[in-house]
Amino acid sequence: MPFIVRLPQSFLGPEGAPPELGNLVANVDIAPTILSLADAQPCNGAGACRVLDGRSLLPAIQSDGADWPPDRAIPLELDTPNKGAPDLPCAYQGVQTPDQVLVVYHSVDLGNGCVRHDEIENYDLSSDPDELENLFPAPPGTAEARLQHSLRVEAADLSDCSGIPGRDPKPPSGHYCR
Repeated sequence: MPFIVRLPQSFLGPEGAPPELGNLVANVDIAPTILSLADAQPCNGAGACRVLDGRSLLPAIQSDGADWPPDRAIPLELDTPNKGAPDLPCAYQGVQTPDQVLVVYHSVDLGNGCVRHDEIENYDLSSDPDELENLFPAPPGTAEARLQHSLRVEAADLSDCSGIPGRDPKPPSGHYCR
């Protein structure tokens, strides 16, 4: 989904704002961006600071995308047990990269509350940006099967991520967000 940002000239790079960046960003990046613009910290009046999962978008904007992780993966998750809506998922976990998305559905509301429902979807966003052709499961032993396995591992690793390396203390889980 496109995300539009308009910033004062003083926050832009020497060439001004790039017309478009192809970097993968998420809503968790909004709060760190606002804090960067305000030169503020995510702390309350008592001095307790929150560790943010997202990144400020300013480095990407100011560098035409060069100062942004090109292989960034965004965790996707939902967990609303017994609070779903008919025909919608109640719980899923997944990951989105710049060119792939993989989602593992754990439960769905079929009209009488959430029930276990194991289904996996995988889409190649470079060839199928509308996510119309589910590639899961790939034939065993293929490069696609290895990719699907690595995406599942990455989704599991990012499910308990927190903070950004170099900015935040090491999280209790040991897994930083990227």
